Amino acid sequence: MSRHYVRLLELVLEHPDWPVNRFDPLADEEKHRLLAEWNSKTAPYGPERSVVELFEQHALRTPEGVALRFVGQSLTYDELNRRSNQLGHYLKKLGVKPEVRVGACVEHGPEMAQHPVDGGGIE
Repeated sequence: MSRHYVRLLELVLEHPDWPVNRFDPLADEEKHRLLAEWNSKTAPYGPERSVVELFEQHALRTPEGVALRFVGQSLTYDELNRRSNQLGHYLKKLGVKPEVRVGACVEHGPEMAQHPVDGGGIE
């Protein structure tokens, strides 16, 4: 972060007339690493397995592992998978089909992580 801060200060001194949105704290080398090298599309799984399937497999391997934490609360992978599936089945019962977007209004908290693509066959 200190490198980014110093870079921003140097850019401001070099180009005081630039608008704020022109200043980029990332050097070209770092930007390439983030956008090209670390964002590689290669993965140990192919398109034949969805994110839902990968999540459910992980939940089966580590059911008691902590999937998320929020202000002193936590959900295990098993709990999150079970709640997500409940929501998915409920939406299917209401007639929601795959590829149909559903708006959700939830309070800020662990419930935000439970959305239809996490289970219940809706992808």
